[in-house]
Amino acid sequence: MFVNKKRLLKVVWEFYVQELFNLMMIKNARYRYIAKCAHPGRSWRVHSLMLPDGRTFQILQPQHIETCARLQETPMPSSYWIAETLEADMRVDPKKRVRDMQKPMMKRFGLIRKYHIVIRARELIMEKIEGKHDVSYDKLSDYIEITITNPGNHAYINWDNTLLEDVACSSDVAISKPKFKILFISCKGCIDGFLKGCRLLIGLDGCHLKGSFGGVLVTIVSLDVENHCFPLAFRVVESQNNES
Repeated sequence: MFVNKKRLLKVVWEFYVQELFNLMMIKNARYRYIAKCAHPGRSWRVHSLMLPDGRTFQILQPQHIETCARLQETPMPSSYWIAETLEADMRVDPKKRVRDMQKPMMKRFGLIRKYHIVIRARELIMEKIEGKHDVSYDKLSDYIEITITNPGNHAYINWDNTLLEDVACSSDVAISKPKFKILFISCKGCIDGFLKGCRLLIGLDGCHLKGSFGGVLVTIVSLDVENHCFPLAFRVVESQNNES
């Protein structure tokens, strides 16, 4: 008995991954799920139906799995399944590398998965933990408005409306969102701290952003009395060039 179809599918997927055989889905309807072993000549199958309560699923005529040739790599487990399986581990240590994610898969299920699929699974997990980049960019305007409400803070955001103008001239389709271009933020506390307790030395450094949209994060820093870096301002630009 399974509380819902999602729980049924999760258990079935974990079972065939653990046993390392390919699964062939025969029927996947709202009220019925049927799948069988894809190995030629094998008769094992799972047949489940929704009960009258409209939610619970029950497996009918359970069959003992036959001895199939165990695969070292099966194409069925997707990046979504891997992400759901390893999400709890990644929340404990979000800095895990791809090879570190492959170790528990091998230990729990004896499964070796292709590198690019594990990379995609890691991206899905990080989206759940940190959120999607496009959603964060949509909140930049609100963040700027909150920042400039504090007296002495300096912040602005620049949008590229060229794309909007080009599309408006070439077709009747309008784009509702402009393209993000530049962001600059400097807080009054950082400026006051620099003037009162830092050396009169300013440095400029930048690093490339590894998100979906790229760009460069440029920071302005100084040194305090203990030779520690003291941030003054930061700016997000498209690339490191004379204009930015």
